[in-house]
Amino acid sequence: MSQRANPQAARDAVRRQLQRGLHVEIPEDKTGETRTTYSVSKEARHALRVLAFEQDCKINDLVVVAIEDLLRKHSALPVQPTRPDLRRRLQEPKG
Repeated sequence: MSQRANPQAARDAVRRQLQRGLHVEIPEDKTGETRTTYSVSKEARHALRVLAFEQDCKINDLVVVAIEDLLRKHSALPVQPTRPDLRRRLQEPKG
């Protein structure tokens, strides 16, 4: 008699393995930050690229400042805002 693998048991094993993989902690880098991904429109991405170029910074810096400002507005920011030099440059009037 041939022994065949139980397909349901195989699917369950794969499901458990995938679920374990989803619960893995994402390590923080040396700055204490962690990576994440968001989706924006092509137009928003282009505008961010232009603004980052004009402000001589990275798109990531602009996104972090925007997120921190939103959290601070709603009294949900657990730490002091970061990137103070960039914040000053963004608040300076263009002349």
